[in-house]
Amino acid sequence: QRARRQRNRLAAWPDTIRDLLAHLESSMPLHAALVELGRSGPEPLRPTWRRYGVLASALDHRAALEAIRNELADPVSDRVIEVVLVAHEQGSAVVLDLLRDLADSTTDDIRLLETVETAQLETRIEARAVAVLPFVVLVMLTSRSPDYRAFYSSALGVVVIIVGAVMTLLGSIAVQRLGRVREETRVLVGPTTGQS
Repeated sequence: QRARRQRNRLAAWPDTIRDLLAHLESSMPLHAALVELGRSGPEPLRPTWRRYGVLASALDHRAALEAIRNELADPVSDRVIEVVLVAHEQGSAVVLDLLRDLADSTTDDIRLLETVETAQLETRIEARAVAVLPFVVLVMLTSRSPDYRAFYSSALGVVVIIVGAVMTLLGSIAVQRLGRVREETRVLVGPTTGQS
């Protein structure tokens, strides 16, 4: 569930950034634009921006943004919130082009991730088929040939099956580990987060 929520939030960032841009271009103040995201922004990130509104009313804007950055704790959120922090300090007009570029690059990153995961899914399916195939052949051989059935019913045959199953399991684990997409490292972390 956590991975699904993270995935939905990642997919929602480009639309969230574009909504923020639209609010800023309509001369809405940055704080009001962020609070508005909690009401009308993309659904996966609405709770985050509602929380920002509550925190900003009790703390200052920077502390509220740092709190939600710590809560989200992913590289994309770090980049977006860093730009928003700059906008708070320098004025929103300074960062409009930066937000546009960020929306485009985030969209490209999501597309690339989907392409990589699709390619990996095909590889994982092929690896599972290769792992199962020897056992399918073994069942066919033992069902048709009494000699094969007699051998694999013996103690030595059982040992061969167990060794084959262990090797298959180890191979499957190796394929999964080698094929895992490495998570992007967080670079832009706030002073309260420390190192990730």
